[in-house]
Amino acid sequence: MTSYEVRMQLTLAQSGGYYAALLRASSDAVLSSVNAGSYYAVEVANPTFSNGICISASLYVWKVIAGSPTALASTSIPCHDNMVVRAVMHPAGYIITYVDNVPYLWPSDTQIASGAPGVTVAFAPTGNSISLVQLGAFDSTPPNTINSQTVGVSAFPNRVDLQWQGVSDDANGIGLYAYQIYRHDSNHPTDVWIGGDSAPFILGCDGLLQHYLYLHPSGR
Repeated sequence: MTSYEVRMQLTLAQSGGYYAALLRASSDAVLSSVNAGSYYAVEVANPTFSNGICISASLYVWKVIAGSPTALASTSIPCHDNMVVRAVMHPAGYIITYVDNVPYLWPSDTQIASGAPGVTVAFAPTGNSISLVQLGAFDSTPPNTINSQTVGVSAFPNRVDLQWQGVSDDANGIGLYAYQIYRHDSNHPTDVWIGGDSAPFILGCDGLLQHYLYLHPSGR
């Protein structure tokens, strides 16, 4: 197995614990105080409570080779009971992370070519756990195409505003994540990403007059 998604829901009642989704993991994979095996891991570390409310946690993306860990990316995230963490192993090597469907980290690495999905919990206090795990194949089918006849453009001296009719994912898809806008012209023969949004409009694309724009809906 090479490309798939691990979705985990966390039950959090108090501070502490480490909760991870494993990607491309070897059969002997262990993520704890003593690591083993080889894998990528998306870890929620040490959720912290204050006055009974989970206020923050750390999110890490790890690469572990023969038990030796390397942090590929990290950030602080909000937390709450029943929060949902998604770890997606992209065919191109991106490890895409979502917390409650908000993207946070997407480092790239291709050293580990294959392996199994999984989850692991370490040092969790009483009442904390991974309460639900869902595994799914990577969705490589693009969403439905935007109808170019519905694209509206408002041009200003230093920006353009765009809007268009929204589209849906295909019948077997996992949902629409965002609309991506790219720039392409003779000076930019390689696509240049301009911006994106989950809503079918973009306001204030700076400096894009007299350039060709195209829209691409992207799945989660």
